Amino acid sequence: SKAIEIDPSHADAYNNRGVEYSALGERRRAIADFSKAIEMRPTHADAYNNRGVAYSALGDKGRAIKDYEKAIETNPQYAQAYSNRGSAYDALGDRARAIKDYDKAIEINPKYADAYNNRGNAYAALGDMQRAIKDYDKAIELNPKSAKGYNNRGSAYYSLGDKRQAIRDYDKAVEIEPKYAKAYNNRGNAYYSMAETRRAIQDFDRAVKIDPKL
Repeated sequence: SKAIEIDPSHADAYNNRGVEYSALGERRRAIADFSKAIEMRPTHADAYNNRGVAYSALGDKGRAIKDYEKAIETNPQYAQAYSNRGSAYDALGDRARAIKDYDKAIEINPKYADAYNNRGNAYAALGDMQRAIKDYDKAIELNPKSAKGYNNRGSAYYSLGDKRQAIRDYDKAVEIEPKYAKAYNNRGNAYYSMAETRRAIQDFDRAVKIDPKL
């Protein structure tokens, strides 16, 4: 804010303040700042990408996709924008487009753990658990602290009937992130399906305590 006060045409300051508003959950303020950054600098790829993330968080996937497209047009090697657009397509149920974007993100940045994880989610949604697990394996290899990677791989193994391996992955997810409500809930489901009711209830209790809306 001080930087903008000193220089009202400071595009990066608007973009950076927008990032902070987004982190606070103030999406509308964030969008206003990203829009101002773009007004100041129409080729500001980061501002387009960030505004797309804010629109996506508000549920406006259409506007988000347009912003990701603009970010990619401005910077064709913008791996994160491809991955983000893939996530927006995924949310709209267009798995083919989503996978194509994740492929491109990984082509640009072969060490992009989140892109592998996201592509794994798309394959899982299509019922291709083997491909999903392969992508989760890669995501975890690149980022051993990826709680969501372990949780997602656990869900894929659970779908294949390998409940013990699923539980091992859920164990790792909550070890990395002790307040990961979804992982506790998933592990509870696995225990329940194995008739380990007491353990299941303990996990469901933990999940609800962390996130009462779950």
